[in-house]
This record gives sequence, C-alpha cells and structure tokens, in this order.
Amino acid sequence: MSTPKARRFYKQPRWDVVRNEALRLHKYRCARCKTDLHNAGKSANVHHRIPLERAPHRGFDLMNLEPLCIQCHNAEHGRGHGIRSGCDVNGSPIDRAHPWNL
Repeated sequence: MSTPKARRFYKQPRWDVVRNEALRLHKYRCARCKTDLHNAGKSANVHHRIPLERAPHRGFDLMNLEPLCIQCHNAEHGRGHGIRSGCDVNGSPIDRAHPWNL
C-alpha cells in the first residue's frame, strides 16, 4: 500500500500535469503491451521505473515514468496472478495463452 508521503505526492497538481505528459508522449498506450489507454481514466497508471521511495528527486522526471495498463502495473508489482484479459487495438486477446493465440 502507498505511504502517506506517496499519497501527498500524487495529490500535487504538478503530478497531474506530468502524468498527462507521460501519457501523451507514449501516445496513450501501455509501454508494455501497447493497450490503448485513451479512455482508461485513472486506470491508466503512470509507473515510476525507479520507485518514488528510492528516488523521490526523480518523481517528476519523464525519463523515469512509463504508462501502464492496470494488468501490466499489477504484474510489475507482483499483484494478481498474471492473468491478463482484454484485447489489443486489433481485437486480438492480450493473453498469449488464449485459444485464439494458439
């Protein structure tokens, strides 16, 4: 879970500006699976490659940020079981184990 310090960081108006810039730079696509994040709202996570706790001075550094869909963000943090549902921009299932991908 996030710390009080991290929660304060994400409430800063500057974070919203930088978060939106990171999404724009990546054309509103997940950096890992390329899922479209245009209509994802807050589910479009902007992940700190070097964690905020380890490098607070890089919190707003665009080179340290990458947009991730909820599935990729959960996988990055070891949450869930790695099961990915949904489809890519072409309508193909994201899950490589899906029968359509075999």
